[in-house]
Amino acid sequence: MKIIKSKLFKTLFFIFLFGIVCGIISYIFMNKDAVNNNIVNYVKLIGSNDYNYFNGFIMNLYNDFKFYSLIWIFGIIFICSIFIPILIIFKGISIGFSISTIIYTFKIKGILYSVILMLPNILKSIIFILLSYYSISFSYKCYNAFKEDNSINIKKFILNYFYIYLILLFILIIICLIETYICFNILKFVV
Repeated sequence: MKIIKSKLFKTLFFIFLFGIVCGIISYIFMNKDAVNNNIVNYVKLIGSNDYNYFNGFIMNLYNDFKFYSLIWIFGIIFICSIFIPILIIFKGISIGFSISTIIYTFKIKGILYSVILMLPNILKSIIFILLSYYSISFSYKCYNAFKEDNSINIKKFILNYFYIYLILLFILIIICLIETYICFNILKFVV
């Protein structure tokens, strides 16, 4: 795929990996008791029959949608596109921190738990990186068009960018459904 071979995509991917490493390192220096209690309660809640899957799906989608939409909006506002790598680092930090917490709290079982819980998050991160790629590319093309006074069909340009947003949003919704209804049930089975 041409996008994956591009220098921009590789840079964003390495920024994401850097964020994961920072998340793992930050966990080492945190107060582990409070964080570990939260993750234990979260896994117990999923393992119990009290977990409301629909509310879990809505909250999960809402949190990802905010982050996702912010990246898309930053692509439209050229100046803000420089903040997209910071959002990618933040996403990597949260995944690295979560993986560290789960493995430290549950030891050997934590590896299985982290694979079940973090696999959808890694897939979502790839969607975020793809959207970031398109956002930065869109900003760059718009900037060049205005700087060089090229006449571009801005309406068509924004419409294509919006279609990319919708397609990736649809994939994000599917991943959130898989995470909430399939991964959480698998976790419920192994807890």
